[in-house]
Amino acid sequence: MIEVLYLHLPFCVSRCAYCDFATSACDDGARMDAYVEALCLQLRRAAKAGLLGQVKTIYIGGGTPTHLGSRRLNTLVYTLAFGQSRERRRIHLRGQSLSRLTSAWWPTSSRSA
Repeated sequence: MIEVLYLHLPFCVSRCAYCDFATSACDDGARMDAYVEALCLQLRRAAKAGLLGQVKTIYIGGGTPTHLGSRRLNTLVYTLAFGQSRERRRIHLRGQSLSRLTSAWWPTSSRSA
C-alpha cells in the first residue's frame, strides 16, 4: 500500500550552483508537455492497478514545479484526483502554493502549501 507519493518535476528557470537534484534549466514547452503527459500516463496506469487509492500525502518537487505553468500543473493534479478516493489529502509543492493553480480540481480542505 502506497501512502506517500513523490512526483519529480526536473525543470527550473535556471540551474542553481548549490542544487544537487536531478534538474535542468528548461524553457522547452514541448519537452515539458511530453514529460507531464508521460507522468500522467504512469499515474493513470498506477490508479487503474489500484496502487494510488491509499495515498495520503503527495510531494511534488525536484526543480521548480510552478515553472511548468498552471495548465501543466492542473493537468497533473487533475490526473491525481481521478486516481484517488475523495478522502482528505495533503499536497506539498516545493516552495509554492497550489491554491490558485488547482482550485478547480481539488477541494480546498485537501491542499497544503
